Amino acid sequence: MGSSERCLAEIEWLWPGTQIVRYVAEDHEEELVMKLDEFLAGLKPELNDGFDVLEGIYRCVIKNEEKAETGYVTGTFKNGDPYARFQMTLDVVDVLSGNGNPGRRFWIRYQEDEDGLKKLVNDLFTAGLLEKVDKSSVESLKATIPTLAGQTLYYRAWAWTPEKDRQGNLIPENQREARQQGSVKSEKALKKVLAKAQESPF
Repeated sequence: MGSSERCLAEIEWLWPGTQIVRYVAEDHEEELVMKLDEFLAGLKPELNDGFDVLEGIYRCVIKNEEKAETGYVTGTFKNGDPYARFQMTLDVVDVLSGNGNPGRRFWIRYQEDEDGLKKLVNDLFTAGLLEKVDKSSVESLKATIPTLAGQTLYYRAWAWTPEKDRQGNLIPENQREARQQGSVKSEKALKKVLAKAQESPF
């Protein structure tokens, strides 16, 4: 009898406490749902099609097709300003070292000025492709750069995170983003990397 009364007393004492805990949990859940509703209402969707910045050495093929032009390209920026420049588009064929997979793409752009032309000619010379274009004049270069499509070259890529914007203003640390950088490399300079890649079973 005493045992039954103790159990009943414990039940009478525990039950209200259990109800209180349950009500508190329900209030918290309702508050959380309301916050999520507000968050969802103000959420602006963003594309998640981005790719990690590539860092490594890659064998690439030069492309020349829609949205992957190689040659002298012209167009308009989003702000309406026009642009005109030389460009080479590279698709990764082999990952010799680093991250990424075949099919990833690089764009190398050269301004139509002395610095841009010097960099373009040096890149073509480094890749062993200079003799495949006519550099007797700027117009001849414009006409023959597209014929490089299908040729291969080696490209070293790395990440660079700027601390200032183009106007020289300091970028807050939480807003800094890594940008793709790279340079054309000669087969001779990559002799060790190429030998190691050939030894790999994969």
